[in-house]
Amino acid sequence: MRGFPAGTDADTIRATVRTWADATEPLRLELDRVSIFGPPFQIVVLLIRKTSELADAYQRLLDHSLQAGLPDWPGTIAPDDWVFHITVAYCTDLDEGAWKRTTALAGQLSPGEGQHFVRYAELVAFDDRGERRVGSFALQGAGA
Repeated sequence: MRGFPAGTDADTIRATVRTWADATEPLRLELDRVSIFGPPFQIVVLLIRKTSELADAYQRLLDHSLQAGLPDWPGTIAPDDWVFHITVAYCTDLDEGAWKRTTALAGQLSPGEGQHFVRYAELVAFDDRGERRVGSFALQGAGA
């Protein structure tokens, strides 16, 4: 739900996510549909319905990040404007024809009905090797 530019202090990020996770109850995610983020990103995503609980959790993470002095990168995106999603596939290496076939297939897929309770927040880093997990934090809010 938040991104930070390369070189941002990793210890501050971890401490901020830990503080947020400690105060956040497990989140209910409702599946919406398969979609894409087009060029230059070329990513297939599973969209998550924007619930008030999810928007509130996003706002709290944004607030904690700014209070910790973390960079507001790439700029504040309000909860009403944030696209909640789970990345399915990074397709930046596909040529134009393969990307068009991928978008056509993605448009035909349906995740079905469902909701899932997320009990952990995963912290990931992106580099030349792609996305990699660097930490996991239990959502432990009151009543969790």
